[in-house]
Amino acid sequence: MTEGPQGTLFLTVEDYLLKVSPEGKLLNRMHLKNDIGISERITDICVLSDGRFLIGLHDSFQIRTYSSDGRIIHIYNVEPSNYDFLMALNMSNEILYISWRGYQKGLIQALDGDWQKISIIADFVNPDKLQIRGVLWGQA
Repeated sequence: MTEGPQGTLFLTVEDYLLKVSPEGKLLNRMHLKNDIGISERITDICVLSDGRFLIGLHDSFQIRTYSSDGRIIHIYNVEPSNYDFLMALNMSNEILYISWRGYQKGLIQALDGDWQKISIIADFVNPDKLQIRGVLWGQA
């Protein structure tokens, strides 16, 4: 479940992606396979301020960007690993953070709105070996 524009909620239930108003009214229902072409496990969902939404896919290691009406408009290939990935979106600057769940050393990748890598944070679980490449918040 993730929050979208104007307090809407996006959540998956069974084989559906639902968009629900803050009052609990069903605004949109899309069948994952038939309407938006997803037939694998979803790792995470993020919603952009303009209503586009991102869906992370487990088996294909993809993040697909969809228009608000469910059309695929972009596919980003995540580096394959043995771990699920999660996404977090900073709405103020639309930087997308991808983290790998279960990766014991710690790994986070940050992407800008054009899908360019702007930083990678690795091995942060062991502070003696912390690796940061790129520009992080508060640095210029």
